[in-house]
Amino acid sequence: MDVATHTADDRIERSWFRSPLGVRLAVELAAVILAKVIALILLYLLLFAQPRVQTSPAAMRDHLAESHRIESGTRISCDDRS
Repeated sequence: MDVATHTADDRIERSWFRSPLGVRLAVELAAVILAKVIALILLYLLLFAQPRVQTSPAAMRDHLAESHRIESGTRISCDDRS
């Protein structure tokens, strides 16, 4: 049993990812991913940020009144047909 445990420990100690080069690679990879995420967030905020719509009761009342005036002005009633 000691031999199997000792061999597993040796593999962990000799792992390339735990070496200074492996740690450097992991840090650089994390930095690149973080930079890309930040760049995508900034692009989204700069290019696709939309102004907020007014949703106050007064603004909604005015909007609905405006759309009702437009619809009622273009409607043709049965009596107006020629």
